[in-house]
Amino acid sequence: MLGRFAEIFAKEISALIDALVKAEPLKALSAKIVFIATLVAESIYTDIFDRVALLLATRLAERLATKPQQIEATQKLVGQIGREIAIDRGAIFLSGGLCLLMTIVCLVAPLLYRFASRRRLRIFVSFNRVRGDAAEQLHVFLERKGFAVSRLPFDDKAEHQALLRKIVELLKKTELVVCIPGPSDSFVEHEILAATTIGHPVVLLISGDDGTIPNTADKRYPVFQIEALADNGFHPLEIFLSFIGGDLQSMLEICKRSLRQGKALSWAIAMTFLLVTMALWLLSAFLVYSKAASLQPEATDPLPMMLAVGVQALVFTSLCIVPATFCAFISMRILLSLYRQLRAQWLAELKVEVAAFSRDDWADLMHDVSSGPAIYEAMLQLAPLAHHERAAGIA
Repeated sequence: MLGRFAEIFAKEISALIDALVKAEPLKALSAKIVFIATLVAESIYTDIFDRVALLLATRLAERLATKPQQIEATQKLVGQIGREIAIDRGAIFLSGGLCLLMTIVCLVAPLLYRFASRRRLRIFVSFNRVRGDAAEQLHVFLERKGFAVSRLPFDDKAEHQALLRKIVELLKKTELVVCIPGPSDSFVEHEILAATTIGHPVVLLISGDDGTIPNTADKRYPVFQIEALADNGFHPLEIFLSFIGGDLQSMLEICKRSLRQGKALSWAIAMTFLLVTMALWLLSAFLVYSKAASLQPEATDPLPMMLAVGVQALVFTSLCIVPATFCAFISMRILLSLYRQLRAQWLAELKVEVAAFSRDDWADLMHDVSSGPAIYEAMLQLAPLAHHERAAGIA
């Protein structure tokens, strides 16, 4: 390998330096750099593949061979096949590298974006004064979990204009609103209307006893029963807010579950990847066999041929095709999770056309959330009545 590196450095690197000195066009320089990188990669993977194949073939030949000549013939044939399939193996290896790059991008890019934009989700808690205790309890819980929470305690002496200005400032600085309305109209109506106008997602927490939603609240917003959340220590709400808010913690959770729970993909997709892997393995075995047959069309001793072909096909598959398929599988899992999260965000931001809230619309989006079942159970089945609807006696 060192000799090959020395050759690349002596010829190609010197040519690249000359091109830099002569200030050749960027396209030509890029082509030279790519060519040199390809040569280096080829030198590395060819040496690794050949060493592994030779080691395995030699160990098997020492166990199965009855004549010393069979060991030598196996080693020689392994080297010959390796040189014959170098280009084909390079193509598969490149596809594996691209799949690995795709997986890294799927993992790293969203994490970097969330780290730069939403390390902490900023939440505004809007509440009716009769729900002041619940609002304070929720505020403390969310702050303890790392959210940046803002809430205006009830003050019956607050000056009207100053209060409005403060609310607008807080809403502009937040990404999500949690509303705890009371059984009747209050200043919450104006806060929810302002949040809807800005385009913030709104999550409604209502009482199962006398809960109604604000008159200005859209009936597509997700609605939870506050008693069910309190029974679980508000933990399902924490996970839900992180998920629809798209913060760093939710992205970390998606990545961990994608790497840990491949079964979360549908069986149809999993079987597709399995069949593709098997087909590529058979293709590689046929490729290796055809190359070997062209080298020794009339081999009198089948053992060296069987060992060389089997080992090269095994190495070809295990070091190229299986990693490429695995990386593609993980990438698909992450992309599917990101799509579900994006779909949940659109639903919370009213960008998805539905008539009114129904928790069944959220069922398929909870696969990538650790507390998905608890979140689903804490949701109301259907959108509740607004204050004016209950007051007018409309069912």
